[in-house]
Amino acid sequence: MAGAMGMFVCFMIFASIGHFELEKDNGNNKSAGYVMIIFACLFILAYATTWGPIVCEFTVPPLAAFFAKQMVSRGAYCGDLPQQIQSNCYGLGVSLCSI
Repeated sequence: MAGAMGMFVCFMIFASIGHFELEKDNGNNKSAGYVMIIFACLFILAYATTWGPIVCEFTVPPLAAFFAKQMVSRGAYCGDLPQQIQSNCYGLGVSLCSI
């Protein structure tokens, strides 16, 4: 719950700065932009340290049960790989669409 609260706080600060500070100068406020980047990084940090590892915890053990003992690490890697590729494609697509 601490991660969710941290993400919520970072998002609210990010959105408030984006709405109130960037509206004043038509988006030319560099300091507001830097603060938004910092809070976006803090949001990612809160997610990566609290919610991110949960996906690996639920994904890897069931996949590991299907593979022989010598192949567990490679099997779990191959099972988790499509999810990682999909996540990276979503991230790339969103960043390319916003240009």
